[in-house]
Amino acid sequence: MPAITVRFLGLAALSAVILLNTQAMIHIGHFFSSPSLTQADVASTFHTAAEDKRQFIPKIIHQIYHNWQDPSNETLPADRDDVHHSCTTTNPDFAYRLWTTNSSRQFVETHYEWFLGTYDSYTCPAQRLNTLRYFLMRHYGGIYIDPNYSCSRDIQPLLYYPAWVMDSDHGISGARPHHPYWVMITESLAPRGHRFQSPNLPITHSGGPEFESAVWKKYHTQLPTKPRKEDRVYRIKMGHREEVFFKPNGRFRDTWDHSFGYIASTKALLGCLLLFAMFTLWVARSWQARKTHQREYQRLLPAKDQAGGYGTV
Repeated sequence: MPAITVRFLGLAALSAVILLNTQAMIHIGHFFSSPSLTQADVASTFHTAAEDKRQFIPKIIHQIYHNWQDPSNETLPADRDDVHHSCTTTNPDFAYRLWTTNSSRQFVETHYEWFLGTYDSYTCPAQRLNTLRYFLMRHYGGIYIDPNYSCSRDIQPLLYYPAWVMDSDHGISGARPHHPYWVMITESLAPRGHRFQSPNLPITHSGGPEFESAVWKKYHTQLPTKPRKEDRVYRIKMGHREEVFFKPNGRFRDTWDHSFGYIASTKALLGCLLLFAMFTLWVARSWQARKTHQREYQRLLPAKDQAGGYGTV
């Protein structure tokens, strides 16, 4: 194989690494590009605003628990039950809905039968968790809280924004029923219900961070310059310095699919491509050095030796 071909393969692989990494950052960048609120801002605004402020989100807390090993077992494990109680005790006037494997499918079949085929066809159970959350936000509204988080206090101040997401984790969100953002998300799910060879790509592409950021960009591109307040989607900061309403629970880090899940899911591919690029470039350089050495050696030989004969001594 000519050195120029090997060099081309190496450069192509290196370019693929750069493009994939850039694509991952662009997807996440779309999601983080809008103005944001801190949780402290939300809490202080609630206590200082006028009494006639409008509540958009109903007082419903949604949580999802699917027992993948035994779908018929709908009892929360003790550690997850602690998280559940942290939210119900700090918000006693909220309705609480726990969605299990069976009740989740029944909900989709009853209200969104057109999506049931896609829901059943998902090869990764985590895909059903993601998509179910979108449909719950669309249909009922309320606040969805992933079991990765416990409630630190009353979450009522979050009810006065028509729709919102957390900027560093898509495991907490809130919305009024039938908000157009969640309608767009659910209407965009079916075309992305593809099968992938990688076990991580289906989650991020068909209903995870990559998918959400793409819809986020599309939705805000289509919004008018001055949208109605009830159609806006707010971004609320989530981090160790922003823990006012929710606190991350380190015991549940087994769910890897967070906002940077798309980058994490491509690490293996990026690593393989980078190693391939380095190897092919090294082969091309070695090949070129060998050819150069051969040419220099040929120049030093007598003319008859270069033709295949015997030189004189």
